[in-house]
Amino acid sequence: MKKMTRLAAAILCAAFVTTFVSCANAADSSSTTEKTSKDDKKPENEGELPPEDQGLVTYKVNISTSIENGSVTASPESAAEGTEITLTATPASGYVWSSYTVTGAGGTAVSVSAQGKFTMPASDVTVSATFVVGVNANLSNFADTVQNLTQDSTAYKRRFG
Repeated sequence: MKKMTRLAAAILCAAFVTTFVSCANAADSSSTTEKTSKDDKKPENEGELPPEDQGLVTYKVNISTSIENGSVTASPESAAEGTEITLTATPASGYVWSSYTVTGAGGTAVSVSAQGKFTMPASDVTVSATFVVGVNANLSNFADTVQNLTQDSTAYKRRFG
């Protein structure tokens, strides 16, 4: 009978351990499920907070409203200090982009690369651009002018010989 009691106790103990482990695994898997439902905001490195939870300050890229003969866009339009910003110039017909001017707080000049990139300072910035008459526009106007002068010259010669 003692052997039977020991066997029953061992079975009961094994059943208890199996149940306890199953419950512990179920609790772990529910927390894993909760983590995976937030994977879209999960940071790259474990232990880091996502950017929106880090309290990062972002600054705005303002495009001047007084740009003539073209337009400028910035990507991204707002960013934290140290972020690379890319400017894109779109000239109006007959014009070409000439230069960018980027100013930070207090009119501080911000350096812009030849590729239209700059590093966001710790302030909002204002972007302006200069567009000049393009070479193709000059050639087109030049050809029209030559044609008009030739016609006028021919008419003059016919009339006044």
